[in-house]
Amino acid sequence: MLARLLSAAGLILCLAVYTASAQPAPDWLRTATVVNSWDRGKATVDAKRLAGIPLLINVQEKPWLEDAHAKGFRGISYTSLMDMFIDPSSVKWGGRMLLTNETANALLIDKDGRFVDTLMDGTRRLHRKLVCTNSTTFNEKMIGYLKSVMDQGMDGLFVDNVSETREECFGDGMRIGYSSRYQTVLAESPAEKFRHPGLTDVPVHTHIYPGQNHSYAFRQMLLKVRQMVKTYGPDKIMVINGGLEFADCADATMVESYISSWAWKGRRQNWRELKEMARKYAPYIEQGGAVIALSYFGETQSTIREDAFFSYAAARLSDFVWSDYQTLNDDPATVLYRARPGPAITALQAVAEDVDFRWYRNGLVVVNGTDREAEFSLKVPDAKANSLSDLYSGTPIPVVNGTVRLSVLAQSGRVYEFR
Repeated sequence: MLARLLSAAGLILCLAVYTASAQPAPDWLRTATVVNSWDRGKATVDAKRLAGIPLLINVQEKPWLEDAHAKGFRGISYTSLMDMFIDPSSVKWGGRMLLTNETANALLIDKDGRFVDTLMDGTRRLHRKLVCTNSTTFNEKMIGYLKSVMDQGMDGLFVDNVSETREECFGDGMRIGYSSRYQTVLAESPAEKFRHPGLTDVPVHTHIYPGQNHSYAFRQMLLKVRQMVKTYGPDKIMVINGGLEFADCADATMVESYISSWAWKGRRQNWRELKEMARKYAPYIEQGGAVIALSYFGETQSTIREDAFFSYAAARLSDFVWSDYQTLNDDPATVLYRARPGPAITALQAVAEDVDFRWYRNGLVVVNGTDREAEFSLKVPDAKANSLSDLYSGTPIPVVNGTVRLSVLAQSGRVYEFR
């Protein structure tokens, strides 16, 4: 493995910078309705439960990938370019670089020469330290590691922690790494004038882009990773979790905790706010990118099924791909895994303010973002349709003289399929 990591230097030299608009995401991703996550703790995919879903994220082991491929799923592996593990017991799940004598030079140091613990979910994590994506060591070794992941047959990479706010590294020119003299990892401090003469075996931390901030270096790293992924084929993908700032570096960007989350009860945004979000992401989608809207279910103020249908309908009307990371468990809302509305055949239309709908080749999606029940009739574009099946209730709604009469509860989403 180490030899493979060290060989990455040659690969990096040939990686060119380009934008997502120059190479759109593959059609199979852009036309997806739902993607999901590997069910952590399971050794195999429940193909019946997830039938028709094209992509599984967080596929961390080769046997899992082989099982996914055998059942018709693509799989991409989780990774992070934000930090490295100090605790080797975390490596199995993490997709991160592990601190070793050879990788220590990649650590980020602050203006006082301190290593920086990862800040995550409001807490500092002692087992993870921030890395410098501007360092030559991190670029060489991380690209090499990710190439070894792709060599397993992966369909791509999911890059987590692509935050728009990045801590700066002040280590350029400082000795950072393992010292045989002291038998520990150490760093010279840019705040100190004294330089220890006995640290000649500690490598100098060198920035690839001197004078550039960490966001610039991080962007270049993402571009290198995506181009490396594309050397395995145009249908391979890189997905980031991190909004719009770096979305042009990837095939798709994820909006985590889109509406519902483990971190709070209820819904974070209303339909009017979600429509504004959709407008912000629309140019990225038009240029060939995909947006994955991930909600976690369970911390609800209504019901899991109501939250799931609302988030699914909002995502589809926004041209987003929906995901729940299998947090629906056995809730009846898992019917959404099998929903296949197909491509849109109309633009977003309004029955009333914040009561919006859109027809698709195979059905209809509606969001009622108001605080009152909405009742309305719609002309059905498919002259052959006899009824619409309400996926929420499981009941058919008759089409009478080419028109269907619908009732949608307040703050609800509904999905219907032609029958």
